[in-house]
Amino acid sequence: MFSPLVLRTSRASKKFKTNSVPLFQGYLFLGSLLTSIPWKSVNATRGVARVVTLDGKYRPVDNKIIEGLKSRCDRNNFIR
Repeated sequence: MFSPLVLRTSRASKKFKTNSVPLFQGYLFLGSLLTSIPWKSVNATRGVARVVTLDGKYRPVDNKIIEGLKSRCDRNNFIR
């Protein structure tokens, strides 16, 4: 499981607050074979809106993209 994070600063009633938030809010990268994932359980997980599909089929994200994101993160998954 992988969820890259960023720091986001917001202002509320004249005070600034910095929080860690997912780079891709609502998205989580799972490392697994597509056939072995219990899709109903994933879709029912709190915070998951739905699994991304293309033409109604679950599609993997190329591992090179995931590795590229990971290479830009520190050990706590924050994008540098």
